[in-house]
Amino acid sequence: MRRYLPIVLIVLLLAGCGTRTATPTEPTTPETPGQSTEKPPVSESVHVPEPEPEPVEPTLTTDPVYLLAPSAATLWGGPVSVVVENSPGARPQAGVNQADLVVETLTEAEITRFFTLFWTKPADKIGPVRSARQGFVDMADAYNTPFAHSGGSAEALAMLRAAWGPRNLDEIYTAGGYFYRTGDREPPHNLYTSTDLLGQAIVDRGIDMTSVPTTARSAAVPTVGDHTAVDVFWHRLNEARWVWEDGRYVRYTDGVLHTDEEGRPITAVNLLFLEVGGVNRGVDLGWTLYLWDGGPATVLVAGHRYEGTWRLEPGGFVLYPPEGGQLPLLAPGLTWVHLITDESDFTIQ
Repeated sequence: MRRYLPIVLIVLLLAGCGTRTATPTEPTTPETPGQSTEKPPVSESVHVPEPEPEPVEPTLTTDPVYLLAPSAATLWGGPVSVVVENSPGARPQAGVNQADLVVETLTEAEITRFFTLFWTKPADKIGPVRSARQGFVDMADAYNTPFAHSGGSAEALAMLRAAWGPRNLDEIYTAGGYFYRTGDREPPHNLYTSTDLLGQAIVDRGIDMTSVPTTARSAAVPTVGDHTAVDVFWHRLNEARWVWEDGRYVRYTDGVLHTDEEGRPITAVNLLFLEVGGVNRGVDLGWTLYLWDGGPATVLVAGHRYEGTWRLEPGGFVLYPPEGGQLPLLAPGLTWVHLITDESDFTIQ
């Protein structure tokens, strides 16, 4: 039995070697010819800029252009006019931004006043209201408006007393109840009215409100043109400047931003410069302006400049294109007229 032991041991060792398990390996996938194993790069988003808006050009016409626009919603059948002061003690004014038309002209004191027309927008406070001059009376007569003022020059009062009747809304002599004074300023810079008070005057005094000629505005404010600033030299001690900012002309007076009582800048979209003949007759009479004679007109609509002529006619101011030429329709927004005498000048940049 002992002699068989080595043989048994050899058989057992061989059996153990035959049962050893092989270490598993990860199978490999064969690569398809032409196929890349690299991951594709991640594409970055490309910013596509918004297309530039098409420029809006002024709408041109060969017809005469009236300064007021038609409206489906007016306060009265026709406009009302108010004389607004513009001396340093009168600033900031109230209601100017709500006007449909402002006409600025030099007075005998070498400061300007505003002839304002209200027709489509209400104004809770308008003023300070000041006295009439011959030119204001002629403008109010052309527009056939009730005319709100406080006294006036001898020439203006004579004109009003002769033929105006109930349309003469004179705070001193005929219509004091449609005005009021505030306590925050010294007289005469504290007299005001409103469209509500003026409307009440129309009813109480039985004033016939008739419409006036109008011209439609362009559909939109044009893309701004080259002329973005204007300097107006009313007098050596009285200057104004208009600068195109954020889609409208903003006014500066004597180097300071001109704001209304609510702190909003005085702005306009259409600027007109009407050259007018006249004579300064001194403190008692003031300027006599030959408005019915008309003259050259320079028209700025959103920085686009045009030349023509103008006249004051029954129905108001009218612009006429040059012979064989055109004028622009006024753009939506306030129109501001400057009456330029031989004492004043303007420079368009």
